[in-house]
Amino acid sequence: MQIFFENELLKIKNSTIQLIERDPSILNNYIPVFDEKRVIVSSMRIDNIIAKIIETNRQKVKNLIQEKKVYLNNELLQNGEKKIAVNDTFSIRKYGKYRLKEIMGNTKKDNIILVIQKYIAN
Repeated sequence: MQIFFENELLKIKNSTIQLIERDPSILNNYIPVFDEKRVIVSSMRIDNIIAKIIETNRQKVKNLIQEKKVYLNNELLQNGEKKIAVNDTFSIRKYGKYRLKEIMGNTKKDNIILVIQKYIAN
């Protein structure tokens, strides 16, 4: 199987790749790296949170969901009405993978202050 991948897996889209064999034990020491961002949202609906994170409107987020580009906790998201909780992870194809770290509280206008972590490749 390994020889098959070495001989056949040469490109992903337009990028040439080279496979390098690694010791699997390095995964035991993997520590994810995050970039944190605070956002203020009016509700805990995932479409609302994603719209704030990628700085767009909810209609575009709805289109991303319909195009099957959004995953919540490693499952394809079917609609944007789903509410998320602390430690939920979600990924948006071409935008990255995120995790809701913390709900900090509410503003005077009763909006919700969230701490969102974006996974950074290391």
